[in-house]
Amino acid sequence: MENRKIDKVLSDESLMPFGKYKGKEMANVPASYLIWIYDNNKCTPDVANYIEDNMDALKLEIKQQESNKKNWNAYNSK
Repeated sequence: MENRKIDKVLSDESLMPFGKYKGKEMANVPASYLIWIYDNNKCTPDVANYIEDNMDALKLEIKQQESNKKNWNAYNSK
């Protein structure tokens, strides 16, 4: 992403400042939503910085959710 001024540093306990999950702690905002707003340039500089700082964990969370969904679907198709 391009250079941007960071207004404040967000932590996992910081509240999401906008959007569908406004008011939720950043740690409780779905990883897929955070990645989507980042990829589509829909976030403020402080949220973008939070996402960049946590990108590996967010991608791992998405991967684990996809794996769990596949396992659940395989279990239920028996």
